[in-house]
Order: sequence, then C-alpha cells, then structure tokens
Amino acid sequence: MRVLIFGGTTEGRKLSTALSNTGIDVTLSVATDFGLHLVTCELETLTKDKAATNSKLTVLSERLGEKDITVLLEQGNYDYIIDATHPYATEVTRNVCHACQSVGAKYFRLKRPEIAKIPSAVYVPDADAAAEILAKNDEKAFLTVGSKELERFALAPNYIERFFIRILPMLASLQKALDLGFRGLNIICMQGPFDMKMNMATLTMTGAKYLVTKDSGDAGGFESKVAAAQTLGCGIIIIERPVKEDGYTYDEVLSIIRGTSYEKKN
Repeated sequence: MRVLIFGGTTEGRKLSTALSNTGIDVTLSVATDFGLHLVTCELETLTKDKAATNSKLTVLSERLGEKDITVLLEQGNYDYIIDATHPYATEVTRNVCHACQSVGAKYFRLKRPEIAKIPSAVYVPDADAAAEILAKNDEKAFLTVGSKELERFALAPNYIERFFIRILPMLASLQKALDLGFRGLNIICMQGPFDMKMNMATLTMTGAKYLVTKDSGDAGGFESKVAAAQTLGCGIIIIERPVKEDGYTYDEVLSIIRGTSYEKKN
C-alpha cells in the first residue's frame, strides 16, 4: 500500500509516522525545510535513533503547485491521497483537490474539528477586519496568526511599539517581520503548540490587552491560547476559517487506510 499525505501539520506528521511505523509506504509532502526538520526530530524522538531507519517514510520538502502535484500523483501510483494541510491553507487544499480530480485519484480531507463559538470573543472574516479593530485603539496586542498576513497589521497606528508577534522559527518569516518594521524585542520565534501557562506568561510579559488568533483547533493550541486570554481578561479576536469543510477526523482516516470498520459515503 502507498499513501501520499500533504501537510507538515501536527496531525499530518503524526499520521505519517503512525502509518509508516506499521509497514505502510508513506510519502509526506511538506512545503518547507522547517517542516522536514520537524518530521526528522519527531522520528528521532520516537525511534531514539536516526530518522533514516524508517525506510517506509519518504519526505518531500518543496512548495508544489497544482501541476507539480498532478505529476506527483501520476508517477506515484498511490492508493490514498490525504490532505492534512492547515485549515487556513486554502490554496494548497484547492490545488490538491483539483489534481486528484484530474487524475481520478480519491481525495480525503483530514479536517481539524472546529471549536465551539466563544461568546466573549469577536469573530472576524479575515486579517484586514482584525487589524481594523486594533487600529481603533492604542492598546497592545499579541498576534498569533502567522507571518503571511502581517502586512495588514503593519498599517495600524504605532504598530511597531504596540504589536507583539509569535511566528515560526524560519528565516523567511523572521526576515518578513523585520522588513515590515517589527522590532526584534517584539518578535517571538517559537514552534508550538503552547500550553496555557506558556501563553499566560507571554501575554503577561508583553502587556497585551488583545489576543488575535485563528481557529486552528486543539492541534494548533487554540484552546490554550483562548483560555490564557480569558484568565487574564484580554480581548479576543478570532479570524474565522475561510471555508466550511467536510472531511474526516484523524481516527477516521486511520480506520479507512487500515481497512477497518469506518467508511464515509461521499
């Protein structure tokens, strides 16, 4: 059996190691060298040896477009195609889905369960709307939305002093933040997810009165961030998921691939 998984997410990496460790040939496609680094570190932790000992797992580290994905599918002869990318990575999901349709491959979306609406939070459709709210006051804010949309927040008054950002420890992400004018003392480069105590410590240290986040689900540490902000009395601004998705949970995907009882009708 051959399985192709897209996504360097927590559940994508977890699924890859779980399947490959049972003898299934798995190819994991991640977009960055940092994603490759995370997989390697996790394998070393699990096996207490070099990742190379897991001969059933192949990791591709390259950002692929729709045509690239189509070629990969045509050449790989995979039995299952699993899209385990981030819920906000809509372009990648669209490319994978279209590529599967073009070659007749069966597509499975591994979906992160959404968290129930939080009454005290303000929900906005995108980063622009979140930045508009912050632009109407002069309070400090802790941004945990990644580096891709930092430009929106760099338009707010006094953003250099007011906004603290937490981004992945990738050179490209750090360089982008610096190019936008964010100061080094306002930039936290760390790999999550983080527990409630860590988030509380960061919010306290920065003096942030607002938390801006995405509904990344429990796998992305969303609940811990929100709980920390609520405990400290911070305002919470949540950027909603761009689309409502149908899909399968982690356990359901495992059951399907292993040929056990679960199967979902399309």
